[in-house]
Amino acid sequence: MKLVVLTGIPGSGSTTLLGKALDEVDYVHLNYGVIMTEIAIRDNIVDDRDALRKLPAETQKKIQAEAAKEIKKRSENDNIIVDTQS
Repeated sequence: MKLVVLTGIPGSGSTTLLGKALDEVDYVHLNYGVIMTEIAIRDNIVDDRDALRKLPAETQKKIQAEAAKEIKKRSENDNIIVDTQS
């Protein structure tokens, strides 16, 4: 399957572009930050997304790496578009 990553700074139009792309293609939309939050909550590291940004950088990097593995795993069965901020 295919994996596409769409990134942009806030206000750049990436969310608008994503919406239009999803109207045209059969892809599953994943948000990198949401995946990271799901992992951190599952592992009892945080209670919500806001707490994620307050974690030490090393902990955030570990969660980012695990999120990347999860996204790759999901892309084995589905076409995926991941959006994230740059």
